Amino acid sequence: RRRHTRFRNVTGVQTCALPICLFDSHQHCLCSDFEGIELPTEIQTAIEACDQKIPDHMLDRLLIYADGSSLGSAKHLAPLRAEEEGTGDTWAYVILGERYEPPGLRLIGWAAHPVIYEEHHKAHLGASRVGADVAEREALSWAALWRLSKNWKIPTCFRSDSRTTLGQASGDVGAAQIEDTFIALRSSFQALEAALGRQGVQYAHVPGHSGEVWNELCGWL
Repeated sequence: RRRHTRFRNVTGVQTCALPICLFDSHQHCLCSDFEGIELPTEIQTAIEACDQKIPDHMLDRLLIYADGSSLGSAKHLAPLRAEEEGTGDTWAYVILGERYEPPGLRLIGWAAHPVIYEEHHKAHLGASRVGADVAEREALSWAALWRLSKNWKIPTCFRSDSRTTLGQASGDVGAAQIEDTFIALRSSFQALEAALGRQGVQYAHVPGHSGEVWNELCGWL
């Protein structure tokens, strides 16, 4: 029997420890369609195969694909200059709901944004340089923050083509330098694990450019 209770019921605490504004922050941050965007045929086919009529209470888990992108030619630029020239890092994530029986997927939404380097910007997670590892961390961090704000007790699997970043998110891999992006990444997943339990948060590596359609969609976005 499916029991998707709220986080506050998991801990037994009557009042939620997190600000209520966090649980409203996921509103309007996902795109739900691809209107005006010409997608590759295999991605379009996968999207059309999704069953958008599957209700929330029939979903058994969430699948979140996250990917970061960085231009090698820009890694030696000052980050604010790279951002101004449009060559800074970017990230994207795609969220799917999975039903086990009968098998089915529902596309919940997606988001894609540039990494923000301006320290006073509300979307700044601490990035202070241009690099693929920074982009991958931002992708998973923002995906985790969306998931945390959803305030929904359902198992969630995060998928990425970066083994290192998945390991840093799960706490199994450290970092040569403790940067703010690393702290934001691990702390976001620590919060999720505290809410869902270790078994409720799963990490899965997806080989890059291997034809895994949802990972390809992340990279394409």
